[in-house]
Amino acid sequence: MNAAGQRGKLNTARMTQIALMTAVICVISPWVIVVPFSPVPLSFSLFAVLLAAYLLGAMDGCICCGLYLLLGGLGLPVFSGGVGGPGKLLGPTGGYLVGYLAVAGITGYVVNCFKRKMLVHFGGMLLGVCVCYLLGTLWLSVNMDIGMLEGLMVGVVPYLPADLLKMVLVCILGRELRKRMRKGL
Repeated sequence: MNAAGQRGKLNTARMTQIALMTAVICVISPWVIVVPFSPVPLSFSLFAVLLAAYLLGAMDGCICCGLYLLLGGLGLPVFSGGVGGPGKLLGPTGGYLVGYLAVAGITGYVVNCFKRKMLVHFGGMLLGVCVCYLLGTLWLSVNMDIGMLEGLMVGVVPYLPADLLKMVLVCILGRELRKRMRKGL
């Protein structure tokens, strides 16, 4: 049985999987493509968070995200662009970062409840990402003193194609990696 199926029991294998996926999020998240039309860079963080949730489930995916946010908030350079500190969490993109907890929770829950249903998994990811978009856009709008529509145009719309691609890739890669995790490879 993998970590996604073990509730409440924190054993060495589960702690290792959580630590490994937290490290994956921390290593991948600083990679960005800066875009000139938004303060929100094109980040690989969402891909890493979706993958952690897909592989580990809701609880452990949220633990990974919480650890990532804690490490970044303490100043480790794990957030997009290789920065860290409370200023990043409180800045324009802080709502998207906090929204990763919703992404992990919703994605992990749906993947665990609907085994081997890739279309449903994609729908769960989409729902989680929409909640993240909502939280992030609200935060961005307040932080930058702009309207919600302008916040959507700056912080969400330009990223939709890339985020949809990330979800598709996680569905494909995550499915294969879950099979391997079940086999113990």
